[in-house]
Amino acid sequence: MEATVSGAPGVFGSAALAVGVPGGRPVGRADGPEHAREHQPAGERDHRGPRAGVVAGWGLLGTRTFYAVVTSAAAGIFGTAFLQTVGVWPHPPSWAPFMLLAVALALALLLAVLPARRAPTCC
Repeated sequence: MEATVSGAPGVFGSAALAVGVPGGRPVGRADGPEHAREHQPAGERDHRGPRAGVVAGWGLLGTRTFYAVVTSAAAGIFGTAFLQTVGVWPHPPSWAPFMLLAVALALALLLAVLPARRAPTCC
Protein backbone atom coordinates (compact mmCIF):
# COMPACT_ATOMS: atom_id res chain seq x y z
CA MET A 1 0.00 0.00 0.00
CA GLU A 2 1.42 3.38 -1.00
CA ALA A 3 1.34 6.26 1.39
CA THR A 4 -0.21 9.42 0.00
CA VAL A 5 0.85 12.87 1.07
CA SER A 6 -1.85 15.41 1.58
CA GLY A 7 -1.40 19.06 0.77
CA ALA A 8 -3.61 20.09 3.68
CA PRO A 9 -0.83 21.08 6.12
CA GLY A 10 0.73 23.39 3.55
CA VAL A 11 -2.61 24.93 2.66
CA PHE A 12 -3.56 25.49 6.29
CA GLY A 13 -0.12 26.90 7.05
CA SER A 14 -0.23 29.38 4.19
CA ALA A 15 -3.80 30.39 5.09
CA ALA A 16 -2.78 30.96 8.72
CA LEU A 17 0.15 33.02 7.56
CA ALA A 18 -2.03 35.08 5.23
CA VAL A 19 -4.63 35.72 7.93
CA GLY A 20 -2.20 36.19 10.78
CA VAL A 21 0.32 38.47 9.12
CA PRO A 22 -1.35 40.80 6.61
CA GLY A 23 1.08 43.01 4.76
CA GLY A 24 4.05 41.46 6.55
CA ARG A 25 3.03 43.00 9.88
CA PRO A 26 1.76 40.95 12.82
CA VAL A 27 -1.88 41.39 13.74
CA GLY A 28 -2.47 43.36 16.91
CA ARG A 29 -5.55 44.37 18.86
CA ALA A 30 -8.54 45.53 16.88
CA ASP A 31 -10.38 47.88 19.24
CA GLY A 32 -11.60 50.01 16.40
CA PRO A 33 -10.35 52.18 13.60
CA GLU A 34 -8.81 54.75 15.96
CA HIS A 35 -6.59 52.14 17.60
CA ALA A 36 -5.57 50.66 14.25
CA ARG A 37 -4.65 54.03 12.78
CA GLU A 38 -2.30 55.03 15.58
CA HIS A 39 0.02 52.13 14.74
CA GLN A 40 -0.11 52.69 11.00
CA PRO A 41 2.46 54.93 9.33
CA ALA A 42 0.91 57.93 7.57
CA GLY A 43 1.84 56.73 4.10
CA GLU A 44 0.25 53.29 4.56
CA ARG A 45 -3.34 54.28 5.27
CA ASP A 46 -6.03 52.34 3.44
CA HIS A 47 -7.20 54.20 0.32
CA ARG A 48 -9.01 51.42 -1.47
CA GLY A 49 -12.39 53.13 -1.55
CA PRO A 50 -15.93 51.91 -2.09
CA ARG A 51 -15.20 50.03 -5.33
CA ALA A 52 -12.98 47.57 -3.48
CA GLY A 53 -15.75 47.03 -0.93
CA VAL A 54 -18.27 46.29 -3.67
CA VAL A 55 -15.90 43.86 -5.37
CA ALA A 56 -15.13 42.17 -2.05
CA GLY A 57 -18.83 41.93 -1.19
CA TRP A 58 -19.74 40.34 -4.53
CA GLY A 59 -16.76 38.01 -4.18
CA LEU A 60 -17.95 36.88 -0.76
CA LEU A 61 -21.51 36.42 -2.00
CA GLY A 62 -20.33 34.34 -4.95
CA THR A 63 -18.00 32.26 -2.82
CA ARG A 64 -20.60 31.50 -0.18
CA THR A 65 -23.23 30.69 -2.79
CA PHE A 66 -20.77 28.33 -4.50
CA TYR A 67 -19.97 26.65 -1.16
CA ALA A 68 -23.68 26.21 -0.43
CA VAL A 69 -24.38 24.62 -3.81
CA VAL A 70 -21.32 22.33 -3.70
CA THR A 71 -22.05 21.22 -0.13
CA SER A 72 -25.70 20.60 -0.97
CA ALA A 73 -24.67 18.63 -4.06
CA ALA A 74 -22.44 16.45 -1.89
CA ALA A 75 -25.34 15.98 0.53
CA GLY A 76 -27.56 14.93 -2.38
CA ILE A 77 -25.04 12.45 -3.77
CA PHE A 78 -24.09 10.90 -0.44
CA GLY A 79 -27.69 11.04 0.82
CA THR A 80 -28.91 9.10 -2.20
CA ALA A 81 -26.12 6.54 -1.77
CA PHE A 82 -26.96 6.22 1.94
CA LEU A 83 -30.68 5.73 1.29
CA GLN A 84 -29.84 3.13 -1.36
CA THR A 85 -27.41 1.28 0.93
CA VAL A 86 -29.79 1.25 3.88
CA GLY A 87 -32.60 -0.02 1.66
CA VAL A 88 -34.99 2.90 2.12
CA TRP A 89 -34.73 3.77 -1.59
CA PRO A 90 -33.39 0.60 -3.29
CA HIS A 91 -33.50 1.86 -6.92
CA PRO A 92 -33.31 5.67 -6.95
CA PRO A 93 -33.72 7.44 -10.29
CA SER A 94 -30.84 9.37 -11.83
CA TRP A 95 -32.35 12.69 -10.71
CA ALA A 96 -32.51 11.68 -7.02
CA PRO A 97 -29.30 13.51 -6.00
CA PHE A 98 -30.67 16.72 -7.56
CA MET A 99 -33.89 16.36 -5.58
CA LEU A 100 -31.94 15.91 -2.34
CA LEU A 101 -29.73 18.86 -3.37
CA ALA A 102 -32.85 21.05 -3.67
CA VAL A 103 -34.13 19.84 -0.29
CA ALA A 104 -30.77 20.60 1.35
CA LEU A 105 -30.65 24.09 -0.22
CA ALA A 106 -34.23 24.82 0.85
CA LEU A 107 -33.45 23.69 4.40
CA ALA A 108 -30.28 25.82 4.48
CA LEU A 109 -32.21 28.85 3.18
CA LEU A 110 -34.90 28.33 5.82
CA LEU A 111 -32.31 28.05 8.59
CA ALA A 112 -30.54 31.18 7.32
CA VAL A 113 -33.64 33.36 6.89
CA LEU A 114 -35.55 32.56 10.08
CA PRO A 115 -32.96 33.96 12.53
CA ALA A 116 -32.59 37.06 10.34
CA ARG A 117 -36.32 37.74 10.43
CA ARG A 118 -36.38 37.47 14.23
CA ALA A 119 -33.47 39.87 14.61
CA PRO A 120 -34.25 43.13 16.39
CA THR A 121 -34.52 46.22 14.26
CA CYS A 122 -32.10 49.00 14.85
CA CYS A 123 -32.94 52.66 15.26
